[in-house]
Amino acid sequence: MGKRIYFPVILMIAAGGLASSASAEGINCEKAQTPIEKAICADPDLHALDTRVATAYSRLLKELDPESAKALRSDQRWFNTAQELATEARDGRVEKEDISDSLQFRAKFLESIVARPASGLSGRWENAAGTITLDESPENRVTFDGNAADPQSARWLCEAGGEGPLVNGEAKIAVETDDGAWTITASRSGATLGLDEIPPSKDAASPPYCGFNGRFSGVYFQTRK
Repeated sequence: MGKRIYFPVILMIAAGGLASSASAEGINCEKAQTPIEKAICADPDLHALDTRVATAYSRLLKELDPESAKALRSDQRWFNTAQELATEARDGRVEKEDISDSLQFRAKFLESIVARPASGLSGRWENAAGTITLDESPENRVTFDGNAADPQSARWLCEAGGEGPLVNGEAKIAVETDDGAWTITASRSGATLGLDEIPPSKDAASPPYCGFNGRFSGVYFQTRK
């Protein structure tokens, strides 16, 4: 299996939320309202980290193709929702170390995104929930290794691996479970990778390799190692 990434995500949520500016300009400190916004604006180090996040985000929005930029905006909103929910869970209390860790985590993710990845599925792909690794073989087979966690509440975790054929640019990866094989389809759209999950039967609910309501399905961005 590949690199495990969900533990940092969970720890940040539990510790105090995922702080990140909601726009490409960063936090407007003249209009700061939430506890995290006020904490960032009151601390030069945190404000510098927030600016770093905003700078990387703004650059990507300009470099990505329109559909991929739209997907990044959605990923950023998902990330910021996690911030708000986690802050509410702690009655608005935040700690500098927690905010610093989460800002650095987000900045590194944004800075590692490849705006114009090479064709094909191979590589490491990430979003606000998790990371997956795909490897194409010369025999047109694709191996899958993935980990994810709900970035809003950590109510579910996903961990799975499998392989399947590559046909016309789309991989169909079989993930064996006690209830039968789930199929994870992977295909490219611009700079992003889309994943979808197909159950072995119409009666299946959440994938057994995830917690309740957990999914790998979504849009991912290729990142540098």
